Amino acid sequence: MPMPTLLDFRTHEFDAALAALPSTSTSDADAAHDEAYWDAVRGLHHQSDALINLENGFWGAMAEPVKAMFSHWTDRLNRETTLLVRPHWQTLQTELRERVATAMGGLHRRNRTDAQRYGSSARADQRL
Repeated sequence: MPMPTLLDFRTHEFDAALAALPSTSTSDADAAHDEAYWDAVRGLHHQSDALINLENGFWGAMAEPVKAMFSHWTDRLNRETTLLVRPHWQTLQTELRERVATAMGGLHRRNRTDAQRYGSSARADQRL
């Protein structure tokens, strides 16, 4: 198992919310109709029921555990500023890119090759 990094950090609220979610079917079609699961997800959002927001996430409210993570990182970045990010930036950027690529179907090999070929993750990013 790889060493945890800053990308692995989660607040206690976030971990508790994940642990409290009921398990759901492995089938996407079945999970889409799992009312107990979606009721639990809905319970993580504290917002008005005065309207149904259909803006596809553009103005969507964050779940409470996500807000806690956002607040944690905002506070930490404001406190530690460049001392937090600069020594770890390249490692964090590479690891994050690989995690996202893996989640998208294993594109991480090409991304790593591009970064090596072009010598800069910024230039490799422009090609994606």
